[in-house]
Amino acid sequence: MFDGHLVCAMDIETTGDNFEKHDIWQFTCVPLDYNYEVDRNIKFLDILIKPSRPQNIDWPVMARIKQTSKVKKAIAEGVDADVAAEYIWQWFDNLKLASYKRIIPLATNWSGIDKLFIQALLGKENFNFMFDSRVRDVMIAAAYVNDRATFNELKPPFYDLKLGTICRALNINTNHFILHNSFDDAVLAAKAYKELCRM
Repeated sequence: MFDGHLVCAMDIETTGDNFEKHDIWQFTCVPLDYNYEVDRNIKFLDILIKPSRPQNIDWPVMARIKQTSKVKKAIAEGVDADVAAEYIWQWFDNLKLASYKRIIPLATNWSGIDKLFIQALLGKENFNFMFDSRVRDVMIAAAYVNDRATFNELKPPFYDLKLGTICRALNINTNHFILHNSFDDAVLAAKAYKELCRM
């Protein structure tokens, strides 16, 4: 189904929304099987990263999404960005994918946020070597479902395209998950995408 590529649920948490002045402080990549379920036979990646530009942290936003203490923990305990990039490269290399096979990201708002920040962290050449362009994006999939409903004069099922909203509309139980934690958001994105495929 994926032609030898590996689908991974992915998410990052950042110190703001501008990749040119803000940084990733949490990076998660969770391998999935052909049913879009977590593949427990392949090690996942979850890294706490020290922001390189702490002076640019958008603290009001961190407070609003209840991440202030976690960002402070990343500052105190996270690995440097260049070390994180090396961890990601080593993890990818250990996957032993066949030649020209890459990770297919499954994410939420990949092109708007995640892709730009990850490119900045890894460099475009490494990024293009690791990641395939045929992305599965929960936000785009949900927008399509809304558009299809509107086109057919039906009520759109999602009143906004936030991951939490999409999960609630799809009756995905989020009680044991923490939104804006990159590992939990990655797993929820996989669950949401699977349900969107069933619609």
